[in-house]
Amino acid sequence: MAYVDRLTTKNGLRYRARWRDPDGSQKSRTFVRRADADRFARRTEYDLNVGGYVDPHAGKATVRTYGEEWRRSQLQHAESTKKDVELGLRVHLYPVLGDRPISSIRPSDVQGWVSGLAKTLAPATVTKTYSFLATMMKAAVRDGLITKTPCVDIHLPRIEKKRVVPLTVDQVAALIDSAPTHYRPLLHFCAGTGARAREAFGVAR
Repeated sequence: MAYVDRLTTKNGLRYRARWRDPDGSQKSRTFVRRADADRFARRTEYDLNVGGYVDPHAGKATVRTYGEEWRRSQLQHAESTKKDVELGLRVHLYPVLGDRPISSIRPSDVQGWVSGLAKTLAPATVTKTYSFLATMMKAAVRDGLITKTPCVDIHLPRIEKKRVVPLTVDQVAALIDSAPTHYRPLLHFCAGTGARAREAFGVAR
């Protein structure tokens, strides 16, 4: 149950909303106006009853602080992905939003950040870097730091798909003729099947 009491402080009369969170910890928040304290207390009690409660103090963690905790917890990431995530957060996210409380980030902040990245980075890199933030914010919702993610309806730069133009028969023949003898069967195989390099290298005799 949430309730409001009055406090006399050096700055005058204040109103304090008090409640216990799901783990039993006593929490409070102080307001100048009684109406604001009552409104907050009613909302908090409702959220506690319906299971939508988020500790208002939890969202004070900065994007950088939570981002590092989240990054280190991603055990399923391959080593190359871990390096990409670390670089993307450190170089592109933290200098812009890293010192902001995570609960203060709005969709407009995310959109502004993405638009800034698009001025210097390729569309594919912008999209990949944005995906790190979007995944991190979803984790923050699950962890109870924020009620919803700000990564909604974000316009990303369009990635132009390059048309694949296969080599002509004469070009393939010239490539095979110029290659060392022991590589020629591999080139024949790739040209005839369209296999990727890793697939071709994995073929046994």
